[in-house]
Amino acid sequence: YTVDNICHRIALSRFRLSNHNLLIETGRHQRPKLERYESKCFICENKIEDESHFLVECPLYFSERKLLYDAVLENSQQYISIESSIDKCAFLLINEDQNVMKKVAKYIFNSMQIRESVKHINDISNCFKTNVILNDLALTTPTTTLHSLETNCICVF
Repeated sequence: YTVDNICHRIALSRFRLSNHNLLIETGRHQRPKLERYESKCFICENKIEDESHFLVECPLYFSERKLLYDAVLENSQQYISIESSIDKCAFLLINEDQNVMKKVAKYIFNSMQIRESVKHINDISNCFKTNVILNDLALTTPTTTLHSLETNCICVF
C-alpha cells in the first residue's frame, strides 16, 4: 500500500509499532508501571485505552471514524460482518486496499491530534481542580503538609 501524505504515513507506522501516546503504551513505561486494567480512556473512563478502543470504539473520534467507515464500506463490504472490535481493528490495520489504508492513516493522524488537544484541556482542567482543592486545604491544613501536596501537582502550560 502507499500512503502519500508523510504525516499520515508516520502516524500509521507509529500506531502499528505501538510507538504512540495511548495510555496502554505510555502506562507501560511509567514508574510505577501502570497495569493494563488501569490504562483507562480519559473520555470513556471504564474502557481500556488501547488500539482497538481508539480505532473503533471511543466516541471522541466519532466524526473522524464516520469518514473512515464511509471509505471502508465503499471499498470493502465484508467489514459490515465483522463483530468484535479487535477483529475490526485488525481488518483496518492489515487491509491491502490502497484507498482504505490512506483513510486509516488519515484517521489515526487526525484522531491523535484531537486526542492530544482534548487531553491537554483535560489535564489543565484537572490541575485547576487540584489547585482549587489545595487552596481550600490551605485554610485548614498546616503549611508543611500543604507544601508537600503542592509539589505533586505539576502543570505545564
